Amino acid sequence: GNRLLWRTNLRRIEAEVARDSVLVASVQLDPTPGGKPVMLTTPANGLSKIKPGPMPTSVNRRSVYLLARRVYPLRFLELFDSPIVPVNCTKRPQSATVLQSLALLNSQFVVDQAAVMADRVRRRAKNDDVADRISWAFRLSLAREPDAGELAACRQFLVDQAADAGGNDSLGDLCQMLLCTNEFLYVP
Repeated sequence: GNRLLWRTNLRRIEAEVARDSVLVASVQLDPTPGGKPVMLTTPANGLSKIKPGPMPTSVNRRSVYLLARRVYPLRFLELFDSPIVPVNCTKRPQSATVLQSLALLNSQFVVDQAAVMADRVRRRAKNDDVADRISWAFRLSLAREPDAGELAACRQFLVDQAADAGGNDSLGDLCQMLLCTNEFLYVP
């Protein structure tokens, strides 16, 4: 009957909250209230992006300030069930599709924010302590410490990524992986 909290159904966070949460984890979110809306590009291929504004942090403003266009919606938000602009949206749909996972794994926005988050982790962690880096990555993304099994799995992930990635940022890959977890996207 879902009477107890531990048995309740999971709810995915809204599209705008998902984007803002990624920006918060990388400390890039511009929380400035009010002001002009953030414009979107209108490319021929239909894949809108956020247009740089007058301030350097304009592209990182809260998602509620993104100008919603009927013809050119921001695809990242659209995949996560942002309100449908052309029709009266009385209730927001809740879907769980493969495209959402693919968007998180392949979105340049998420990859860039994971790299910024990895730099933040490096600055916060003690020297080259891998366990401390993993702990900071968990704190910034999931707001908790990793358990022993997660710590061991993340250590192995970093080793494997360093060997396979050919010099790419394995810590950035770990941060991206954490931003793509269900724990990051769902609330009880």
